[in-house]
Amino acid sequence: MSPERRQKRLPRFTLEEVTRLAKETAIQSGGHTPTVIAEGASGSAIGQLKNLPGTHQARARSFYTAGHALAQSGEVGVLKQVFLISEAWISIAAGDKALEMPPSQDPDRKEVLVVYSLRVEGHRADAVFLEMLRDAEGQLADLKDFKPGGEEEGRLENPLLDAFVDGFRVAMSQKLN
Repeated sequence: MSPERRQKRLPRFTLEEVTRLAKETAIQSGGHTPTVIAEGASGSAIGQLKNLPGTHQARARSFYTAGHALAQSGEVGVLKQVFLISEAWISIAAGDKALEMPPSQDPDRKEVLVVYSLRVEGHRADAVFLEMLRDAEGQLADLKDFKPGGEEEGRLENPLLDAFVDGFRVAMSQKLN
């Protein structure tokens, strides 16, 4: 995780505030680089995860390593919550039918900006999905609320955030030993 900005005493982040900032950033720059915001008892850290590997397993290792490094730095203290802002493709299954192909190959896929949050205590995960609407030239024109369905609304977990938290916890336990 390359640090963009690390500050102490930032106000407490909320899913709504992070979503608002993500929308502004995406509209201004035409998209959004995968970004992690980690909030701890003594500070917050914001960083971008550029050049993520192509496989889920390799991406999970990258998130684990980023969490581990942040804990070792001691910059945030005890981790309270973490956010991930990322672009994604999403497909919606029709009725009871299973999806027949990955979203990246589905001609009916939707391009979305997703803001995931994970409160460490109680492992409470939430997500906001925003459909990315592009103009005729392919430029991002707008973002609108999108409900993917199929899951309890607003309660979607992200294994990459779990990997980040796992890496953070391992490094914290190593510091105590």
